[in-house]
Amino acid sequence: MTKRILVLAFCSALLFSLNSCKKDEEKATTIANITVKKNGKAKSGITVYLFKRTAPTFFKPIYASKDVVTDSEGIASFELQEVVDLEVIDNQTTLYFAVFNKETPIGQTALTIKKGETKSATINM
Repeated sequence: MTKRILVLAFCSALLFSLNSCKKDEEKATTIANITVKKNGKAKSGITVYLFKRTAPTFFKPIYASKDVVTDSEGIASFELQEVVDLEVIDNQTTLYFAVFNKETPIGQTALTIKKGETKSATINM
């Protein structure tokens, strides 16, 4: 009976630890922080657009995958989803970010990022 309880306790502990590792892996968030500056000063309230490619026909706000407005420190923080935003087949993904005046890009940057990373870039308008 004691052996049976020990085996059951061991199996329970093993399953718990395996499940905990999986949850930690799932929690790995990927974040791109894009700072927008004009004349060296951070700009709040600016919409930053995310693109998966840089082809001219796709580089208009309407074709953006996501958009985020900069906070009081001039940072637009994109929480990237593995399946939607990242090329999970490759080790890393290059994403493109832009700020527009209507349909005209007035600042842009590219950022290469891996799953689970937090990286930053700056757009100068």
